[in-house]
Amino acid sequence: MTSEFITQLADLIDRWDTLSKAAAERIDTADQAVQGDFYAGLLFGIDIARDELIAALAQAMTETAKTSTGMMKSAGQLPN
Repeated sequence: MTSEFITQLADLIDRWDTLSKAAAERIDTADQAVQGDFYAGLLFGIDIARDELIAALAQAMTETAKTSTGMMKSAGQLPN
């Protein structure tokens, strides 16, 4: 996994945080209940997607680190 890809995913997570905050503000300022309900649903979806992306990114980074360590040991760059 390249550092550029990790940066892009981190930027996406930040973007989702921004959208989540905006949706939360709109819930509080909605003129009609249906508008508040819409933004509550949007917020729910954004938060789930963000949390799942964070978990997948953490798992991918862990697997990448294990693979890199294994390759370095195989190449004799790290002690066994």
